[in-house]
Amino acid sequence: MLICMRGGKTHSQVIRAFVRPIRGLSDRTQREIIGEAIYYEPHEREDWIRALRRDEIARVARLDVIPPVGRIGRTGPTADLGATVATILTRCAYLEEAATGVTSLDKGRFREAMELAGRRVSQGRMLDPKRARAMAKRSREVTPPGTYSILMSPDYAEWRDLWGSRWRDSRYDSGRDAFNSMPAEVRSLLGSEHMARKVFGPRHPGRGFGRPPARGKRKR
Repeated sequence: MLICMRGGKTHSQVIRAFVRPIRGLSDRTQREIIGEAIYYEPHEREDWIRALRRDEIARVARLDVIPPVGRIGRTGPTADLGATVATILTRCAYLEEAATGVTSLDKGRFREAMELAGRRVSQGRMLDPKRARAMAKRSREVTPPGTYSILMSPDYAEWRDLWGSRWRDSRYDSGRDAFNSMPAEVRSLLGSEHMARKVFGPRHPGRGFGRPPARGKRKR
């Protein structure tokens, strides 16, 4: 529950949270991100939605945990995400993505969070090996850009410089420490320490803060 003040009096606001383990985001991790709440598990999603009241908060660790993995009849997970969120917003005070702190009350940031969640869902959050191999055979031209491609684009050049310096900061003993020191929204965008290493390159704790040294030309 969330404790808040109204008219000088203390009131409690119910938080109902939904968790669905997906790749890189376990049930335990989601609960740590969300905190104290009334929890609903994957098979209880409809119960979660029906239980919401106008003065209550709906909370998830990340928006992309809302849709199921795979299709529901003719409905794909991306379409399900949009439809389900629309329903949730008619039943509660607001929906919150705990990892970033973004709520549906902030229309601009929430729209961006939904777009990111849609990309994550469309890229596949949990694939069995057989399906993964089948998808890999499809043309790359019809596949939406992955997180790595997006973060390596020119649009993210300044972002890479800023957080790449944090990643290589010698104050942090390991990649995990450097990754965990970043703000929640940066960690959410990267998704994992592994992705941080791919985007920012290897860490060189002994070489101080800032960009890695430039590579010298090979001697012939």
